[in-house]
Amino acid sequence: LEQGATGEYYFIIQTGRCLVTRKSEANGKVTKLAELGAGDCFGEEALVSESKRNATVTMLTDGQLMRLAKRDFNELIKKPTLHSVTYNQAVKLAKEGAVWLDVRFADEHKATGIADSTNLPLNILRSKMRRLDAERRYIVYCDSGGRSSAGAFLLAQRGFDACYLAGGLIHSPMGEPAKKPAARAPVKNKAPAARKQAITVPNRRNPVAPSTRRTTEAPRDRRGGDPNASQAQQIARELTQVKRELETMRKLKSESDAARAAVERAMGERLRKERGKIEADAIRAKTAIEESQRLKKEIFEIRKSAEKDGADKAGKRRALDRNVADSEKRLLAEKKRLETDFQKTARELAELQQKRDKAETQLREEMAALEGRSHETERRLAEALRLKEKAEAARRAAEEAMEDSLRTTRAQLEADAKRHKESAIELERLRKEVENARKAVEADRSHKQSREDALQGLKRETETRLREEEKQLKSEHAQLQQDLAGLQKMKEQAEQEIREEREALKRAAEDASKRLTQAQQLEQELETIRLETERSVQGKREELVVIEKRLRADEKTMKERVQETLAAERKKLEAELAGSREALARAQRQARESAEAERRAAEREAERVIAEYKKAHEAVLAEELDKLRVERGQLEGEAERAQRTLAEAQRIQREALKSQQSVHEELDKLRSGEKRAGQEKAQLTARIQELEKRSQQAAEELQAMDRVSRVAEAARDATAAELAKQQKEEDRLLDDRNRIMSPEKLAELKSMRDKLAGAPTGSGKGRKKA
Repeated sequence: LEQGATGEYYFIIQTGRCLVTRKSEANGKVTKLAELGAGDCFGEEALVSESKRNATVTMLTDGQLMRLAKRDFNELIKKPTLHSVTYNQAVKLAKEGAVWLDVRFADEHKATGIADSTNLPLNILRSKMRRLDAERRYIVYCDSGGRSSAGAFLLAQRGFDACYLAGGLIHSPMGEPAKKPAARAPVKNKAPAARKQAITVPNRRNPVAPSTRRTTEAPRDRRGGDPNASQAQQIARELTQVKRELETMRKLKSESDAARAAVERAMGERLRKERGKIEADAIRAKTAIEESQRLKKEIFEIRKSAEKDGADKAGKRRALDRNVADSEKRLLAEKKRLETDFQKTARELAELQQKRDKAETQLREEMAALEGRSHETERRLAEALRLKEKAEAARRAAEEAMEDSLRTTRAQLEADAKRHKESAIELERLRKEVENARKAVEADRSHKQSREDALQGLKRETETRLREEEKQLKSEHAQLQQDLAGLQKMKEQAEQEIREEREALKRAAEDASKRLTQAQQLEQELETIRLETERSVQGKREELVVIEKRLRADEKTMKERVQETLAAERKKLEAELAGSREALARAQRQARESAEAERRAAEREAERVIAEYKKAHEAVLAEELDKLRVERGQLEGEAERAQRTLAEAQRIQREALKSQQSVHEELDKLRSGEKRAGQEKAQLTARIQELEKRSQQAAEELQAMDRVSRVAEAARDATAAELAKQQKEEDRLLDDRNRIMSPEKLAELKSMRDKLAGAPTGSGKGRKKA
């Protein structure tokens, strides 16, 4: 940057070192003002005061610079920080306790300063600022508002409550007094050149004061600059970005952990459900087999009892044998098929377990990779923090060095001012001598010639010195250009490293997203396998229901056959009893003489027949009642199991509803947060899709639970109906037994015995029939 150029940018040194110099307008001497390093800033002086560059900045080493355009600087730093007030507003604030602060030089303050104001020139404001009371408010002023705006900007950035007088003293009621000393300045004999510079500050800017302001521009902005404009804040933003990306990685890791846990819970729950269903199916199959064995045993007993009926029942027995053989074949085939299905289901369950183990292994590997990347990110974050601390230490060291340079520069400036005054006195003395020489030119021409020769020599010496200084400035300018190129190169390298780091983090996030997608695909595959297994088990369950219905139909058929057999036996007995009555009548007519003997024999025979009939029918009825009680117990057990299944289904339904409601609530929260920053949109979209899938899955599970609930309710109703039917059948059998052993029947048998006791003795044929 060249002194006198238009200020367009605000600069921040990222790497490298640079030199700040100023060229005096009085004698052309170049003065070193300061050396700036990484984290320092410069260029705000010209932007705040709307003036030309008052110093030259040259790079001493290769480095990189960051810049902020004038418009952005005004919007982001100047406007929020800098406030102006009118003269009337300033007077009102002063009455309320605010302090007037004059940032002009002491002679300017002495000539046109406001009464009871504090004078702290801008070139020493930075070093003397600690003397000010931070609890007071300051109204900074100068001639035109340029230096005062810079001073107020500096105070505001250091935490002071400061504003500046808009337009300076020139545009205030004190403007006329400010101009009169400028008119009287040439009359004074003291330092006319310096006084002229002080007066013309509003238009051409004092080269001394701005140069001294340039000395500490960088430390000022470095300590109090806007976050968007300082190197420390830039590092903080990069660290914030790294932390945000690290947080994103941690969030992905936690989501992956949650997904893995959810998959494990879902798989474990599904495996438990499938195992429970398989065990229930096995229990049902075992029950069906036991029921078939029981029926087989009953059939065997019925067949055994039927064999006692004689040869006339051979056809029935053969039909019954065929039915029994068919039933046994069907039961054997069904048993084999159930065993095959059970083995197939066990194999599918083992395969599902293997897939689950494989998925868990893959998830563990992915989590290990994610943890590795997380450790790497944390290491980079620690490195960035270390670099930040190092930069902060360098900044503090540079600040201390800047303070030392300020003191040195201030001493140099005071010496320059002293030399400037001495030069002015010397010039005045030379002017007088020239005047005296001009008056004595005619008298002493030779003396004049020698004087002119001396002046010419002095002029040549001055021109030689100027050429040397110009050559030195050119060489320093070339060095600055080289340093600037080096800084630009370092900046590009740093930006490239930052881009590579961000790309690496982005790739890591994409890898995590891909792995999450793979986990979701694996979960979908597991869901498909679960549905297939569920359909298979449902098919087996339906087949078992068909078998159970068939067995119940066979049982019903057997019961009907037993009842038909009992009815036939009852009719046969009644027919035999009717025949016995007829034989008894004939025996009374044919053999009354043997009545007593026959009566005793008939009585014994009748008692034997009654005992055998009663014993046989009571055994059959007791057996049927026992069977009915067992079946009733089984039906009650099935009803109880159906009730428990229904309760479990209702509980699962409630949990599914609650899960669905929580999923919908989380989905609504995530949807309401979709308006956040763009970098979170993709993650939220993926999360919303996952939650929608989970919501859909919960809805499907809820529908499945509804179906299970309806099936359980239907089974419960069917069981209740079967129990009612069984109770009716049991009551009917009890009624049959009561009818068989009713008092009327006993009275009839007793009457028949009495008749036999009073009848004459009959033939042997009659006794046999009786």
